Amino acid sequence: MGISSKLQNITFDILSFKDGSGYYDKEFLSFGGKIHKILSYDGTNKLRKAIEYYVRPLRVLKKTYKLMKNEGPYDAIHCNHNHETAIIVIAAYFAKIKIRIAHSHSAMNRFKNMGVIRYIYNKFLLSITNKFSTIKIGCSFEAFISFFGEKYLSYPGSYIIPGFVDLSLFNIEHKKRDKREKLLVNIARYTRGKNQIFLIELMPYILKLIPDATLLLVGYDSRYEEQNMMIKKRINELGLSKKIKLLPSNSDIPEILSKADMFLLPSLIEGVSIVLMEAQSMEVPCLVSDTVSQEADCGLCKFLSLDESKEKWAEELLILISDTTRKLNKEKLLSFDINNYTTRIADLY
Repeated sequence: MGISSKLQNITFDILSFKDGSGYYDKEFLSFGGKIHKILSYDGTNKLRKAIEYYVRPLRVLKKTYKLMKNEGPYDAIHCNHNHETAIIVIAAYFAKIKIRIAHSHSAMNRFKNMGVIRYIYNKFLLSITNKFSTIKIGCSFEAFISFFGEKYLSYPGSYIIPGFVDLSLFNIEHKKRDKREKLLVNIARYTRGKNQIFLIELMPYILKLIPDATLLLVGYDSRYEEQNMMIKKRINELGLSKKIKLLPSNSDIPEILSKADMFLLPSLIEGVSIVLMEAQSMEVPCLVSDTVSQEADCGLCKFLSLDESKEKWAEELLILISDTTRKLNKEKLLSFDINNYTTRIADLY
């Protein structure tokens, strides 16, 4: 949406793998493009999930190739979906699309804790991605290396392009902090990797030091009901329903950050976090796990290991929330502005 809204001289189509309407669908369609869907199994049956993992690529390959031939010709494809990248770029190759962009957004070890069969399978998919993508982008050095491999950094068509923030939306002049309570905020889809359970279990330690603290977990999505239930259950087990509020993923993020006293991001895996830059642009101090790329630090971040005790996290939060000496590096923040980002992407297209 960020790219398509700024580059309206280019027509974009979107291929999505999720059912249902998206928050930005109406606005995106107003730009003249189309939204196509190839749905994946999103249920909880473990056997069906396992079968889907290996059978799905052939179905996606066939449908994507057909889509590209029927709806094209396309000048470029830009794939941002790690698990589907190999399938999309090979379909684009056979559809004779010359510019095939593979984009990595997460600094994760794709092969950690895998069985032998899945390891070999994923290595095979990665080799396809590297062979058939003409442009490789990482949102950070770590994101590039973990996805494509270090040797490809020196190849033509390889780029490190950090994510962007729309500074016209996230402006310090909009700050509306309410001093009656300390508002702590996490903005991320409810998934294991984003680690909201850690924040829920951290909250009792925070309340010992900051009794008037309230935590907002922004990211509720009805499509991820299993994780939603886990989060609700843990909140109830700890008796925190009055201190932790759950908000949907389509909430007004600039409005929420304008009232925040602290932003928390304890992710298990993360690339250059866009929302981390958004929080800093509103001059909100950020307490962040050290698994998050430090390239997003514009002067207001404190990085802490998840191996540290929850007492330590609560103590560091108290120090950070009271620290008035940290200053926003405005020059670095401006380097992440959406206009700089879209100019670089448009040049690749």
